[in-house]
Amino acid sequence: MKPFTQTYWNDYLNSQKQSKIYKNQLIKEVDPSYVQKVYTFDIRIHIDKRAGGNKEQTLDEIRGIPEITVVSVVEGTSESDANAYVSSLKCKFELTSGRNPITYRQQKLIPSLVGIKGLKIIYLSRPEEVE
Repeated sequence: MKPFTQTYWNDYLNSQKQSKIYKNQLIKEVDPSYVQKVYTFDIRIHIDKRAGGNKEQTLDEIRGIPEITVVSVVEGTSESDANAYVSSLKCKFELTSGRNPITYRQQKLIPSLVGIKGLKIIYLSRPEEVE
């Protein structure tokens, strides 16, 4: 093992300084053409207990839809009987590159929701941009 010297110490300090400079450069490098927008929508759903998964599995399937980032049950809106669960959800999704939220809703979101076994859409609001 080499003895600790001023040269090693200076090398260490220089490497730390270079590392900090490099990290600062990375932080400053932002693509100005990259645009990300977050949208929210409300949905009221009916989950058939006799078809598809249970309530949590169905919510997980909704969370698995591309671009969906948040799926939360609105407190006080859930009902259940022997055949079904009915709940209101607050959902968020993100789009990049200036994609249209209405087009996403029509071409991706609704077909994906309809494809979930046992799920029926009672109400689906228009997406609103989160500021």
